[in-house]
Amino acid sequence: MRLVLVAGWCVSISACLWEGESPNLNGVDTRVTFLHTSDIHSRLLPFELAPTASDNHLGLDEGNAPFGGGARLAYLIKRERGRADRVMHVDSGDPFQGAPIFNDKLGEVEMRFMSNVGVDVVVTGNHEFDAGPLNYAKQLVRWATFPNLAANYIYKDPDDANHHLLARLTQPYTIVNLDGLRVGLIGMGDMSSLSSIGEGGNSLQITPTEQNETVRQYVNLLHGSVDLIVIVSHLGLTDDQRLIAGYEEVEWADRLLPNWEVREDLGDGRVVAFIPGVRGIDIIFGGHLHVVLNPPKAVTDVDGREVLIVHSGAFAKYLGRLDVMLQDDPEFGGKRVVSNKYQIFPVDNRLAQLEDPQIAELIEPYRLALNEQLDLRRVIAYAPRTILRRSQGKGGDSGLGNLVTESMRVRRRAEAEVAVTNTLGIRDNFYRGPITLEDMFNVFPFENTLTIMYLSGLEMQELCDFITERSASRGCQAQAQTAGLKFTMNCGQVLTNNRDPAAYAHPAEGIKVNDQPLDPSATYKIAVNDYIANGGSGFKVLKRNTTKLDTGVPLRTALVDYLGRLAPCGVYEAQDGRTCTLADPISKATCAELVDCAEYIRRCRVEDCCATAACSAGGERTPAEARCFELERLPRVCLAADDPPSAVCHGPRAAQTWTGAPLVKGPYAGVACVFGTEDGRIVRRTGEGLDQLPDYNDPEWGQ
Repeated sequence: MRLVLVAGWCVSISACLWEGESPNLNGVDTRVTFLHTSDIHSRLLPFELAPTASDNHLGLDEGNAPFGGGARLAYLIKRERGRADRVMHVDSGDPFQGAPIFNDKLGEVEMRFMSNVGVDVVVTGNHEFDAGPLNYAKQLVRWATFPNLAANYIYKDPDDANHHLLARLTQPYTIVNLDGLRVGLIGMGDMSSLSSIGEGGNSLQITPTEQNETVRQYVNLLHGSVDLIVIVSHLGLTDDQRLIAGYEEVEWADRLLPNWEVREDLGDGRVVAFIPGVRGIDIIFGGHLHVVLNPPKAVTDVDGREVLIVHSGAFAKYLGRLDVMLQDDPEFGGKRVVSNKYQIFPVDNRLAQLEDPQIAELIEPYRLALNEQLDLRRVIAYAPRTILRRSQGKGGDSGLGNLVTESMRVRRRAEAEVAVTNTLGIRDNFYRGPITLEDMFNVFPFENTLTIMYLSGLEMQELCDFITERSASRGCQAQAQTAGLKFTMNCGQVLTNNRDPAAYAHPAEGIKVNDQPLDPSATYKIAVNDYIANGGSGFKVLKRNTTKLDTGVPLRTALVDYLGRLAPCGVYEAQDGRTCTLADPISKATCAELVDCAEYIRRCRVEDCCATAACSAGGERTPAEARCFELERLPRVCLAADDPPSAVCHGPRAAQTWTGAPLVKGPYAGVACVFGTEDGRIVRRTGEGLDQLPDYNDPEWGQ
C-alpha cells in the first residue's frame, strides 16, 4: 500500500518538475551548493552559553555573545543563497523544543521561521512530537511551505485523522530540479528516541522501519530518475555511517532478508547478521547529536565510492555550507561528487547589526508577548561559579545534577528518601552570574513533573543496575543523577554479563540510601520525573510500578522554589564565599555583583570567632570557627576612602583602625546564592571493550 502510494506520488511530481526547458548537463561539470542547518531547538532569540573548545575552534568566541537567533541566522542563509547559483537549504530536524518560545507557542514560530527563510526540505526530528503528533501536524498545515520528510515511519491507521493527519503530511522523499540538476532527497527520521518516547506512555503510533533497507528501497526507486541522491537524516552520526558501511545486528534467524549475511549463530534462534550498506548515496546531511564535522566525514561505500557525511551543529549557532563539484558517473549513471569545500559560519553578536529585517519583524511580537507573560528576565538566583550539568571528575554525578535531584527530593508533597532524574533531561548549565527564569527554561525545556512512588530494595537494585547498564553503553557516562542514593557503576561487569549471561552479577555495587546499605526487604520512597516514571529512556522498573503518583509540580518549579530558600549572596559571600578577597578579574567582577559590605564589616568586627572552649583555649576549631578566622582583612572593595590599606579583622583593632564602607552593595547581594558540586555519590568503574556493548542510542536531546 505504501509503495503504491509513493510510486504514484513520484510520477505526479516527475511530471511537474521535469516539464519545460532545463539545461542539458550531460558531460558538463556542475557545481551545487547546499546550506545546512539542524537541531535549531527553538533558539530564535539570541542566548548566552559558555563556548566549548570545539566552539572556539569553529569561530565561536565568548567575547561575541550572545549566540544564535533566527534573524541573524536568516541573514546568513539569504547571504549565502545570493552567493551561489544552484543552491538549496536542507534542515536535519528538531527545530522544536529547547527555549521558552516553544513552550508558549508549541512550534508556531519555528515553523514560520523555516518557511520564511525558504528551506527546501526538513526531516522529522524526535522533538517535533514533544507536544504530540497532532500538534506537529497542525503546525505543518498552518505554516509549512516545505516538504516534511521521513521515509522510515509507518503510521498506524493513517486514514484516522485523529491519529495521523501527519501521515498525509509526510513524504518519504522529494525531487528538486536545480536548473537541470535533478536531486533526490530521502528523509530519515529519528528511530532510537521514538522507541524511548513510546516507552514513556506518549505512544505516537509510529513504527520506525529498519534504516538500511528503507534507504535501499528508495535509492533503487529514484536511481534512474535523478542525478544525485542526498539523505537528509536525523538518525545520528553512528547510524549515518551505518547507512554507508553496513552494520551487525542480532536478529531472529527466521526474519532475515536474503541479502543479509549470517556472521554467527547464537544457538537460540537468533543470529548475528550483517546488514549491508546502501549503494548509490552521494551525500548525507545529518543531525541529532549536535556535532559539527569540519571537514565532513568521508565514508567508503561497498563500491569504493566516498560518501560525504555533513553535520553542522545545533541551537542556531552555525550555518553550514557545502559546495560540491559534480561530474558524470559513467559506471552508475547520474553525477558523482569529485570535490567539495565545506564552510561553517558562526552565528553571534557580530551579526547584531545585520539581522534580517523580515525575520526580526516576524519574531518580535512573540518575544514581547513571551516577556510580558513570563518575565523571562526575572532573576531567580545567582551563581558565583558556573554549575555544570555534566560530570567533570572521575565520578558520574554532576554539580547541577546534584542540585536538581536534591530540589526534587525535599520538595513539599514529595519529601522522598531518594530522587532520580535522567541526565539528558537537564539541558543546559547554570552559567556564572544571575540565573533568570529564561535560564530555568533552558535547563528544563520540557514540561516534566515530579512523580513519587515506592520501590522495594530489590527494585532499587534493579534501578541502579539499569542505570549502570545504560551508562556502560554510553562510555560509562552516568545516564542518571541522584540524591540520597550512592552506588558504584561497574561498567566492566556489564560487559562481562553481556559476554556470559549465565554468570550474571549485579553491575551496580555498594548501593547506599542516605548513607545506609541497601536493605533488599525495605521499601523506599523515591521522587522521579514523570518521563522516566512512565518508562521513558527505558526505565521499565519505574513504568511497571503501581504506586506512582504524579504531583503535577513541574521540575522547573521545584528547582525555582528550592533556590529561593538559599542564603542571600551577600551573606554567603562574607561567611563562606570570600570571592572579594581574590584579585583575579573574574573574581573582581563577581564580587562587584554580589558583595554586601555591611555583612563583611559585621563579620570582620567579630571580637571573638571562638564559640567553643577548645577554640578559646587555642585548641581545635570547628569549621565555622576556622572559617571566621580565615577572614584576616577586610576586602579592599569594602574600605572607606580614608581607611588604611590593611583593615585587620577580629578583636579591638578591627574597630579602632578603620571604618569601612557599609553602603557598598552589589545588585545581586540580596539574591539567593547557588553552588553545585560533585561529591562522588556515583562512582564509575570502567572497562575495556565497552564499545562492544549494544548502544541504547539515546543521544543528546533524545531525552
